[in-house]
Amino acid sequence: MTNIDNASKSLQPRVSSITSDVESLVIKTPVSYSRADDFLIMVKDHKTQVNEAFDPIIQKAHESHVEALKQKKKFWEPLDNAEKTLKIKMKVYQDEQTQLHEAELSRLKREAEKEQEERMLAKAIKLEEQGMTPETVTAMLNFKQPVVVDTSAVPEVPQFDKRVFKKSWKFKIINPNLIPRQYLCPDLTKIGQYVRTMKVDAKIEGVEIWEE
Repeated sequence: MTNIDNASKSLQPRVSSITSDVESLVIKTPVSYSRADDFLIMVKDHKTQVNEAFDPIIQKAHESHVEALKQKKKFWEPLDNAEKTLKIKMKVYQDEQTQLHEAELSRLKREAEKEQEERMLAKAIKLEEQGMTPETVTAMLNFKQPVVVDTSAVPEVPQFDKRVFKKSWKFKIINPNLIPRQYLCPDLTKIGQYVRTMKVDAKIEGVEIWEE
C-alpha cells in the first residue's frame, strides 16, 4: 500500500463524517450556532491534517519528477545529437547522389541527341543523293524527333524512409526570466507553504490571502 493509499484510508472516514455533519447542520439557535463554530475548528484542523499528509508526498513526487527529467536528458541528448548527425550525413550523401544522377542523365541525353543528329544528317545526304529536293531535306532536318534516352544503367538515387526526415518542433527554456506571463505556472505548493507559515503576515503580489 502506497503512502497516498495510507493517507487516503486514514482521512476518508473523518472527512466524510464531518462533511456529512456540516451538510445536515441547521443553524436556528445559539446552541446550533456554537455547534457550527466547533465544526469550523474541526474543519480547519482536518484541512491541516490533509496538508500534512499530502504535501510531503507532493514534494517528493516533484523531486522525483525533476530527477527523472535530469536522468532522461543525460541519455536523450546524446541520442538526439546522434540522430541529427546521421540525418546531416545522409542528406549530404543523398544530395551528392542526386547531382551525380542528374549529371549522368544530362550526359546520356547529349550523347543521344548527337547520335540522332548524325543519323538524320547521314539520312539527309543519302536522300539528297537519291534526288530529294534541298527544301525537303532541310525541312526533315529541322523536324526534331523526341530523343529516347536509355537510363537503365544509371544508378537510382537512394530514397530514405520519409519518417527519418520528418521534422518535429521542440523547445527548451534558456532564460525563465524572459518567458511571457501567459506561459508561466505558479508554484502552488510553495505559495501554500509560505501562506501557512506566515499566516496574517503573508503578502504576495497578485495573490489574495485569507483565513478560513
